[in-house]
Amino acid sequence: YDKRNATSLLKTAQVYLECWKNTQKTAELLHVHKNTLYYRLQRIEALCGIKFENSNTCFGMLMTFKLMKYNQ
Repeated sequence: YDKRNATSLLKTAQVYLECWKNTQKTAELLHVHKNTLYYRLQRIEALCGIKFENSNTCFGMLMTFKLMKYNQ
C-alpha cells in the first residue's frame, strides 16, 4: 500500500508502537503535525481492520516490527 500510494503508514505504525503509543513523541520523530499522525493512525486501523486500543494487537505488531529489523 505504501509503495502504490506514496505513503509511510508502515513506518508510522512502527514508530508509534516503539514510542509506546506516545503521540507527541511519535509526531516529533516523524516530523509531522499531530493531526497528520492521528489521520495516519486512523487510516492504518481502517486498512488493516485493527484497533490500536487492543493491547494484543499492538504487542503482535511490535514483535513483527522487531522481527523485521532482525531479519534485515
